[in-house]
Amino acid sequence: MPSVATAYTQTISAGSNLDAVSCAPSTTDCVIAQSNGNALYATNVSATAEATWNSWSGPENTKHETESPNEAIACPASTVCVLADGENKETGGGKLYYATSLGGSWSETSKTSIGVVAASCPSSTFCVAAQELGRIRYSTSPTSSWTELKIGEKGEKGSGTMIGVSCLSSSFCAVVNKSGELYVANTEAHLQEASGWKSTSIDSSSALHGVACTSTSSCVAVDSAGNVVNITISGEGTATTSKQNIDGTNKLTSVACVTSTCTAVDNQGNIFVSTNAGETWSEQYVVVGNELTSVSCASASLCLAADTAGSVTTFDPAAAPSSRTQLIDSGNGVNAASCIPSSSDCIVSDTKGNAYYATNVSTGANGTWTTWNGPTGQSPSQAVDCPTSALCVLADGKAEEGGGGRLYYATSLGGAWKEAFDPTYGVVSVSCGSASLCVSGQAENFIRYSTKPASEEWFAVEFGLGTNTMNAVDCLSASFCAVVDSKGNVHIANTEAKIKESAGWKLTDVDGTTALHGVSCISTTSCLAVDSAGDALKLTIESNGTATASKDDIDGTNELTAISCTGGSTCAAVDNLGNIFMSNNKGETWVREHQLTDKLTSVSCASTSLCLAADTTGNVTAFDAR
Repeated sequence: MPSVATAYTQTISAGSNLDAVSCAPSTTDCVIAQSNGNALYATNVSATAEATWNSWSGPENTKHETESPNEAIACPASTVCVLADGENKETGGGKLYYATSLGGSWSETSKTSIGVVAASCPSSTFCVAAQELGRIRYSTSPTSSWTELKIGEKGEKGSGTMIGVSCLSSSFCAVVNKSGELYVANTEAHLQEASGWKSTSIDSSSALHGVACTSTSSCVAVDSAGNVVNITISGEGTATTSKQNIDGTNKLTSVACVTSTCTAVDNQGNIFVSTNAGETWSEQYVVVGNELTSVSCASASLCLAADTAGSVTTFDPAAAPSSRTQLIDSGNGVNAASCIPSSSDCIVSDTKGNAYYATNVSTGANGTWTTWNGPTGQSPSQAVDCPTSALCVLADGKAEEGGGGRLYYATSLGGAWKEAFDPTYGVVSVSCGSASLCVSGQAENFIRYSTKPASEEWFAVEFGLGTNTMNAVDCLSASFCAVVDSKGNVHIANTEAKIKESAGWKLTDVDGTTALHGVSCISTTSCLAVDSAGDALKLTIESNGTATASKDDIDGTNELTAISCTGGSTCAAVDNLGNIFMSNNKGETWVREHQLTDKLTSVSCASTSLCLAADTTGNVTAFDAR
């Protein structure tokens, strides 16, 4: 079975620019440096759950004001952290400080008139700081004395700034500057003298933004033009390079490597992974809408990326996104999907009006899909929902007006379909909060509800005059349902009595005239919706049913087609280009974890570890949403 894709995004300091990150090797300890001069640290960082982040006040100046901004941080262990903080008015960069415990007080190292912008500590007894004006500083006792060396030229307009440093040990370090120069020292003696650093021009056309080494003979650097520079180091310290563009014209901002596993991040929220020391790269995750500033890896299975909005994304770079795509309905489109909660049972329906079901859906193996003939002579299907294996409802065929179909029910998987009702205005969506409450969404401002879904006892409710189509429904229970329509409205009923009467449904225009395509509720006070313009909307529901919305463009101009939430905080959304987006924090942030090849029509989650998406070419894809 493939390893499970793990990425977890957490807002730890809303609105704050997180400038730098350092994770102590082979631990779960990570430290974040913020633009306001303060830091944050956590000792339980994980790719699958929230960490506990603690505030850490930054150094103060003589006026007892916190120095800012932070430039760099390096923590090889919980007993040593070095921090570049404050601003050198003449050269840029910061002063250099150290602390001997996480959360401990900061002390300034030996003073320097030239600012520090990057740091690397391969152990608690050796560090190198990269500075402005072609300088570096090294120390064999980072909590006491540091020695400054001029290894490069000052350069014009800051081009001599040593922007990145990577040290494997006290006998090997690589430094890059803004003008594309690489400097390598490959013995302890060479490190401690200016003439020991060998210089090679590796990227004269673009500013370098970071470097990471996998061995004393191999490093990778990233630049402002989306390139990775693969570097081979000779025994003398000179370098030969090859360049590959992995990110179009985006700016790669940082790179980190542990053994042969490397990760690079950019200013558009993309996270790239290489498992062969930078030879080849794949786009593993997209932290939607966020500019990533830095990345650090504690191990080959735990990395952390920070952004300009106060969020961190932890991830396992070695884990390919866990999914299983299977062709089950060749020649037909799969229009709808429903997975029974807390099970491996899923049901889909197609453009021919038929259904398929499987009771062993998995991300690790193909499911056994059984054909389930739809109602005689009816097609296409529009929607399906199965709250249990003893109840499924299906919208199928074509109604007299308004698109959509008739509604049918079955009382077992594979059982006979019976007609529940044949509406004038067709059914396009349906949701069952339980086996004793289902609501269908119809054309022309109608819904129907039933407390006995396996019967003909369905009752029409009209939401006033209009031509709106109720595109999606989500019922949490017999006393809470949300409906979204083709004109950007959400309709909420939050008691059993209100569901049954027109006046009980509260309408809120949350998206102008943009059509909403899906809705899924986490609780009676929180729902998420997706629209035709690539937006995910967080809906906060008041006690009277009114909704307030905050909109997040997670998909550009693409059309989001469906959304499903499960487990209290996990949501999956899909679009018309085959992208699957995940959120593990109730829609606060989104990560694109899968890129499939066909238009996705629907998604349903049985649990946080099992969701199913369907497409227009007869495929279903099972994936883990954690």
